[in-house]
Amino acid sequence: MTFSKVFFYFCIAFLFGTFLASFFTPNFIFYLLFLVTGFIIFIVFYKRKLAIIGLCLLVFLFGAFWQEKFESEIFPTEKDIHYYNNKGKFSVEGIILKELQNKEKSIEATIKVERVGEKVVKGNLLAFLEVGSKVKYGDKILLKEEIKEPENFTPEFNYKEYLRGKRIYSLMFYPEIKVLSSNHGNSVLSIIFLFKEQLKERAKILPTPEGAILSAITLGDKSRLSDNFKEKLSVSGLSHIVAISGMHIMIILGIFLFFFLFLGFWRREATIFSLILLFFYILLIGMSSSAIRAGIMGIFLYIGWAIGRLSRSVRSIVFAATAMVILNPLILARDVGFQLSFLAALGIIFLLPIFEKWLKAENSEIKKLICLTLAAQVLCLPVLIFNFGKIPVLAPISNILVVPFLPTLLISGFLFLTLALFSPYLAIYLSFVLKIIFSFVVFVVNFISSLPVATISFKIPIVFILVFYFIIGTLLFRKKRKILQLY
Repeated sequence: MTFSKVFFYFCIAFLFGTFLASFFTPNFIFYLLFLVTGFIIFIVFYKRKLAIIGLCLLVFLFGAFWQEKFESEIFPTEKDIHYYNNKGKFSVEGIILKELQNKEKSIEATIKVERVGEKVVKGNLLAFLEVGSKVKYGDKILLKEEIKEPENFTPEFNYKEYLRGKRIYSLMFYPEIKVLSSNHGNSVLSIIFLFKEQLKERAKILPTPEGAILSAITLGDKSRLSDNFKEKLSVSGLSHIVAISGMHIMIILGIFLFFFLFLGFWRREATIFSLILLFFYILLIGMSSSAIRAGIMGIFLYIGWAIGRLSRSVRSIVFAATAMVILNPLILARDVGFQLSFLAALGIIFLLPIFEKWLKAENSEIKKLICLTLAAQVLCLPVLIFNFGKIPVLAPISNILVVPFLPTLLISGFLFLTLALFSPYLAIYLSFVLKIIFSFVVFVVNFISSLPVATISFKIPIVFILVFYFIIGTLLFRKKRKILQLY
């Protein structure tokens, strides 16, 4: 048994232990039972393959322990910012250490808190600032308002658990602000965010909603998308085109690779330069957890695809998921974006060759696109229904109409932004062409979302989800060899 295979089993055991402890609180008997059993199996079968099972039990136990450690954050001490939730007004001092998120009615700032009053405090605070507030990344600021515990604004979405997955337990709405000093952030990120602000201004040459889509798919900036249009994207099953997903990363990597090959670089050199450029692109779009996740997933999928061994990518993706869960185990059960990225990648790896064989898609690009859409969405479907309570039943149609144009949208969008940096006047002329391309997307979104059968709403219990993935996992495990032969 190879080291990578053993390490893969350890990762699976760790993820399973973390997942289990997300829903159940293990007691002393649980830990003792698995600890003793793991050691006995390892000692009895030492130097034999069965010893791996004993080690996996110990890793499983560590996963449960690690999850519990982070779960305990919900109970604060006086040194935690959420200790002061719902206890009146406080002066909070902290540093803006993430890119500001411009929303329709506010600016969201994630503050790394240093003090509450005169007391030294740690933790993150999400502040909703007035639109037009003069603050930026790296500023040390003083906020004055009541610190509140997060609540669910709508019954359809568990906002409190969503923030908990980001390790945010405190909110502050429209506080008084005073900038104490600046330049406390990373200097490289400060320059990149300044450059991004210039690109966002240039993107405004193209009016909304087309310009809003341009900003979202190229810069990861959704501030110009109205809530109404976001809802239409959700109903039509096209929300993913304005998110920096693994699919975006794969397309962007392909664009970078083509660019360097066109310049005459060897494939290996072109791949290295493309990955470096992708790294800077992820910095540009804010280095959010979703962007990093999409970057890791997309890179592994792309490499697996490029070398014709996509099935082997599953190990790399599990390794990447494990690394992210070690940094923050709360994302496994609470970060829907993490779950969807992981499931979509697994769907492409395991289900795509099966669907292509069923539909005989070898010589049909349309059939291949249908298969790719279905493969990416089948495993995501239960999670989407559980969290949002509806299915965009016309998503396959809207995706077939729009997704083939995604590379064109990205290439034309990047060309437009680059030209606009050097000559805004020439960019105005190009914007007329760009508006035609992006208007097609707007038309599809508006038309599909206006149909009465665009979505079906219903709820499913979590037991159904667990049973679904158990059955799918069992079937895929039994077909594992046949799937590998299809690559």
